[in-house]
Amino acid sequence: VQPGVCYRLYPKVIHDAMPQFQLPEILRTPLQELCLTIKSLQLGAVASFLAKSLQPPDPLSVKNAIELLKTIGALDDLEELTYLGRHLCTLPLDPNIGKMLLIGSVFQCLDPALTIAAALAYRNPFVLPIDRKEEADAVKRSFAGDSCSDHIALLKAFEAWKEAKRSGRERSFCWENFLSPMTLKMMDDMRNQFFDLLSDIGFVSKTRGVK
Repeated sequence: VQPGVCYRLYPKVIHDAMPQFQLPEILRTPLQELCLTIKSLQLGAVASFLAKSLQPPDPLSVKNAIELLKTIGALDDLEELTYLGRHLCTLPLDPNIGKMLLIGSVFQCLDPALTIAAALAYRNPFVLPIDRKEEADAVKRSFAGDSCSDHIALLKAFEAWKEAKRSGRERSFCWENFLSPMTLKMMDDMRNQFFDLLSDIGFVSKTRGVK
């Protein structure tokens, strides 16, 4: 390290608005995942442990995170890890997403769970242009059918996209159905990543593969 010249390729007004230091990791890590990590390391009560940190998270946010983990069954009433919670600790995912994948695996409906989890973890693949919103809404409803479910709509849209991709109609299919090809591709990649995570903890066999 030595004295030198630094060229920044952005306006001074943006530089001046930047924080002097990056937020500590404890304030950047999702609280639900942090709570599970604390319990898995047997560091005691979550709220008490976090309160001792140099820059503790907001106590109400910590309380809400704990309550949510209880609601999804990751913690019991004594704030101890449940069987589900111990498995969630092994997945570097939002606990809600992790639970969806674990339950999907147990009940042998993993493929749709992978698709829905990927959309929730990344973004919805449907595009709603302002000047064609009603038309786009109608297309989305057609994928949902009688279910009137957003999750069913994105699941059916993804499956139809995979079929269109196999026949070389991917681009036209996305254009006609108000879908983002980049988002669908990312979802496809994330499905494989999620499957690998489940395989690594022994929930699914690697030889099964993703459909």
